[in-house]
Amino acid sequence: MQPEIYLLWHTYAADSGDEDHKLIGVYSSEARAQQALEQVRSQPGFRDHPDGFGIYESRLDSTGWQGGFSARPDPDDQGEEGKEQPGQSQ
Repeated sequence: MQPEIYLLWHTYAADSGDEDHKLIGVYSSEARAQQALEQVRSQPGFRDHPDGFGIYESRLDSTGWQGGFSARPDPDDQGEEGKEQPGQSQ
């Protein structure tokens, strides 16, 4: 069994409407990830978006997204009526 690791991420909605994601660090325990969160929480940028933190458990040598992914359709792209758009299933 591979060791568990903990990833500390910060995500927020940028002014452009896009989401901004920052991987802050990878830690050997949830407690260490929480300590890191406390260290950066009051820093510029992070303090303006305090709800953007997340700690996620993973394992070394594990592959995510093995089933692929589906891109979100562009809301401005009307496409041809009845034609399946990329990322959609009918």
